Amino acid sequence: MASPLRGTVALATASDARVITPSDTVEVATPTPGLRCKAIYVGSDALDITVRFRAGEATVLFSAIPIGTILPIGPAFVMSTGTDALLLVALY
Repeated sequence: MASPLRGTVALATASDARVITPSDTVEVATPTPGLRCKAIYVGSDALDITVRFRAGEATVLFSAIPIGTILPIGPAFVMSTGTDALLLVALY
């Protein structure tokens, strides 16, 4: 029998969280200097999120994300252009 956790990524327990307001110019909030977003909780169903990471200028689209998904990504920006998902929470 296949493991129910097959294909998932284990995450450390979050120590903080902040609501994300998508913006093309304002970075994802940092609650404490040096603390960076480790993952994003998606609270709305089957919508798109466009992000930009610190390492580059290119944007990446994550599409058709199911409600309740935790994306194990830590982007610098959750772009307002190309993002229609709601109820996004940064986990730290």
